[in-house]
Amino acid sequence: MLDCGGAAICFDGNIITLGHTPTEPQIKKLLEWLQEHAPEDIFYTNSYAQLNPEGLSIRPTASGIMAISLAEAPGNYIIWFRPELVQTVTWAGKNDKVETQADGQIFLSPRQSFEAWKQLVESTSAPWRPLEIEAATEIRLHISDVRLKIFNELQARAASLSRLNAELERSNDELDSFAYVASHDLKEPLRGIHNYSLFLLEDYAEQLDSDGVSKLQTLVRLSQRMEGLIESLLQLSRVGRLDLELAPTDMNQLLSEVLDLLLPRIEQTQTTISVAGTLPTIYCDPVRMQEVLNNLLTNAMRYNDNADKRVEIGVAAPGEVKLKNGGNPDSFDVFYVRDNGIGIDPKHHETIFKIFKRLHSQEKYGGGTGAGLAIVKKMVEKHGGALWVESTRGAGATFYFSVPKHP
Repeated sequence: MLDCGGAAICFDGNIITLGHTPTEPQIKKLLEWLQEHAPEDIFYTNSYAQLNPEGLSIRPTASGIMAISLAEAPGNYIIWFRPELVQTVTWAGKNDKVETQADGQIFLSPRQSFEAWKQLVESTSAPWRPLEIEAATEIRLHISDVRLKIFNELQARAASLSRLNAELERSNDELDSFAYVASHDLKEPLRGIHNYSLFLLEDYAEQLDSDGVSKLQTLVRLSQRMEGLIESLLQLSRVGRLDLELAPTDMNQLLSEVLDLLLPRIEQTQTTISVAGTLPTIYCDPVRMQEVLNNLLTNAMRYNDNADKRVEIGVAAPGEVKLKNGGNPDSFDVFYVRDNGIGIDPKHHETIFKIFKRLHSQEKYGGGTGAGLAIVKKMVEKHGGALWVESTRGAGATFYFSVPKHP
């Protein structure tokens, strides 16, 4: 549409050139000049060097310039370049010319000798025609209309997403509140059922036949089971509502405290616990991180039917494992809890982190509600990390969890 030697599209720091143009550093210099000296929507000149002495360096390709601004953001332009045109003015007459001045312009009178002479005009291109200026203006208006339409669409989508996020946040808050209130209020009557069942067994077992005693024992067992489920639901709802109290935490000290708490179970299961190297100091909520390690170590001891039970805790070397949710590996510490237990079939690697999901019967491996890993996953994600497992059936399991190095 425009008679030019080249063009440049400059948008959001990117520069795309077409045809014969100045170099990218030279175009960046031109953009700086345009932002300071040409605030209008469209700018054009057929002698840029006369306006800016630095234009002498680009006059072979860009003596003439026309630029349209694409946005209020600095540096967003389409620029067309015209090369230097040696303009030849032919006169007839003698060499000594008579110069006259009017309205600040110098006019040359032809020589009386009618000898041809030439005046070379440097750093100048062919002038921009009115039709070309009008075309550039129309291009700018069209691009502005397109950008406005896209902006309005994005704004509408953003408003819709914001509304949906607000509704989702409100629903989550209501769900957390419901879970908290329901589980908290259910515990008291359930505890009464459990206690009265025990009283009946203690005081009236002799008056009941074996079938009646068995049913009361089942009632006690079911109430205990229900209490465990409610406690897990209550704990899960608390994780969603809690605010983390982050602090620099020595993971060696924290692990030592967890192992002290688990000592009776460690001795009972005759499990060998080892720590691979020195653990780092991380920024976390120490109470919640204790719960994470407590749960993972308890599971490692529970789901192990080997006579020689072994569990190893450590931190993965940089680049040793691939982060579950991507991200820069240098920004996370990745801890692991590795056991030689029953292992997990790969098809269940995602299922085990869902609430109340178990891969075995209630009676096997010491029970369990199936909420522990769901709670651990939520706690780790609350810290900005991820929890995942690598395992095959019968070959033990390694649970990894990542924690950002910086809050």
